[in-house]
Amino acid sequence: GLLFRKRGENMITNKPLPVLYNIKSECCGCTACYAICSRSAITMYSDEEGFAYPYINEEKCIRCYMCIKVCPIKK
Repeated sequence: GLLFRKRGENMITNKPLPVLYNIKSECCGCTACYAICSRSAITMYSDEEGFAYPYINEEKCIRCYMCIKVCPIKK
């Protein structure tokens, strides 16, 4: 049969993509998530004011959630 999955879910794990922040004030730009990612799935992008925010590449992410575990705001 066909395999249906929600957007953001990994085909192998069926787990949702980690959510590092919903609004910019939930991210301090420390790059801990970027540094811990073993799959290089996180890229830091600067906004119009020069502050860096993480972006997760849905295809590279294996949903290990180390980025969430290492986040000083989410702890």
